[in-house]
Amino acid sequence: MTEIFYRDISLSLSLLIMADSLGAFLASLFLSFKSSFPHQRIIVLIFPVFCGIALIILANIPILIIAVAAMLIQGFIAGLGDISRDTILQKDTPDMFRGSVLSAFSMILTSLIPFSYLASGVITKFLKAPQILTLSGIALIICSSCLLYKNRKSMFYPPEQIDHTIC
Repeated sequence: MTEIFYRDISLSLSLLIMADSLGAFLASLFLSFKSSFPHQRIIVLIFPVFCGIALIILANIPILIIAVAAMLIQGFIAGLGDISRDTILQKDTPDMFRGSVLSAFSMILTSLIPFSYLASGVITKFLKAPQILTLSGIALIICSSCLLYKNRKSMFYPPEQIDHTIC
C-alpha cells in the first residue's frame, strides 16, 4: 500500500476518494433509470462481501490504477447497497413510524463514524494500514456471510411472506 502513495500522497488519496464517490454516483444514476429493482434484499446482504474484497485488494495491490478500479467498484456496490437498504427500510416501516425510524437509523449510522476513527487510531498503534484494511475486509466478509446464512429465506421473499420466527 505504501507503493501507492510513494510519489504523491495527496494525488493518490484524491484519486482513491474520487473513485469511491464516482462509483456511488454511478450507482445512483443506474438505479434512477430503473423503474424497478427486484433484487434489493439480496444486494443489501451481499454488498458487504464485495466491500470487504475491495478493501483486501486495496491493501495488498501496490498498483495505483488497480486500487482506483477497486475503489470505483466498491463505491458502486456500496451505493447500490445503501440505496437498496434505505428503500427497503422505507417500504417495510409503517407510515406512522417511518420518520422516527429513518431518523434514528441515520443518527446511529452517523454517530458510529467517530468511533470507527477512534478504533482505527488505536489499532494503528499495533498494526500497519495494509494489515488493518485486510483484517477489516475479512471481518466484513465473515459478518456478511453470517448474515447471509441467517437471512437466506428473507432474501427472496417480501417480509409479509416470511415466518420471522424461524429466520
